[in-house]
Amino acid sequence: MSTNRRPRRIAVLLAMLTLGAGLGVARAQMGDGYGGMMGQGGMMGAYPQAPQPRAQAGADAHPRQALLDYIGQQGLACMQCHAVDEAGYAPSFMQIAQYYAQHPGRAGEVPPSIVQGIGAMPGGLASPDQAKVLGRLILDLAKASR
Repeated sequence: MSTNRRPRRIAVLLAMLTLGAGLGVARAQMGDGYGGMMGQGGMMGAYPQAPQPRAQAGADAHPRQALLDYIGQQGLACMQCHAVDEAGYAPSFMQIAQYYAQHPGRAGEVPPSIVQGIGAMPGGLASPDQAKVLGRLILDLAKASR
């Protein structure tokens, strides 16, 4: 007995998109300046301003701010799924940085992963040049937290 799974797959995909869009609307209603599934204006929409980090003390305040400033200045959608410290829909930047700090031989994988996508993260969200800078800024988080 053969069943067509395509309608179920489409329904699951639509549910995931609806949930993602709902989360974006909820975030916009909370006043963080973002709307929609991947930012205002669609998947690569422009952001009104970079999200402001929580007050941080110590040596790691600067790398956090540099990362958030770069994401905001470039109008990237990173913060729709990632956070600096807390995992949400995607791993936090700090978790990514700590992983690669434990596997330094793999640090070169960060920029291609950003450009091509990895796991649930689609490719094409940043240019190769942007990905190089993002990779360095993300990896700097682990250095600063030591």
